[in-house]
Amino acid sequence: MRLFGFAVIRPMRKILTIIGIILIISSCKQDVYEKGDGDLSYMQTEYADVTLSGGYVKSVITDKGVNLPIPEIWKVQQDIKTDTLFRRLLYYKTDGKVFTELLDAKPVAILKPHTPQDIGEMKTDPVKLIAAAGSANGKYANIHLGIMTGNAAETSQLLRFRLDSEHSIDKGRRNITLYHNQAGQPEYYTQDIYLSLPFGTQDTLDITFNTYSGVERRILVRK
Repeated sequence: MRLFGFAVIRPMRKILTIIGIILIISSCKQDVYEKGDGDLSYMQTEYADVTLSGGYVKSVITDKGVNLPIPEIWKVQQDIKTDTLFRRLLYYKTDGKVFTELLDAKPVAILKPHTPQDIGEMKTDPVKLIAAAGSANGKYANIHLGIMTGNAAETSQLLRFRLDSEHSIDKGRRNITLYHNQAGQPEYYTQDIYLSLPFGTQDTLDITFNTYSGVERRILVRK
């Protein structure tokens, strides 16, 4: 799911990432945090850039600037030989201070905004807006959506961002709208989707989402 201009959402399938982890996206949810000093008491959740070079993972750097050790499962050579940047939402354990074990890595699509001409006919089918916040390093708006889907495997949904306007005042501002084409998918289950929208040279992103509760805006300012 290495998509930089749009995200294709396929319902209820296992996704094999090129860095070797099988990820299951479904409507099933469970609390992975345990209180006290249980096995997952020191679990961390961080968005991170994963850089590949020559077919190998070269670095894993969180949005807070922490350079994590490369997990053993990622040290095997991959099919992609060119230098590549991926985004992942990492769940990992620490001993209270430093990284000890990778628990999970969810794919994060990097979506750059398209012009209205590129988008063509606009689709704003509703989504669930779970979270939207600027990254600690000031590079991205990290967005967590819930997409309703069903069992049909023939049709994929499409997510993109449309650039509505761009201004240079106040260090730059972009007005952006989420494009979502439900593509006739039934709405039985919630599928969690993670997106990163680059700030680029702008300091403010004003993003509009059509949700099941109505139109919502998030104004995010670079940190």
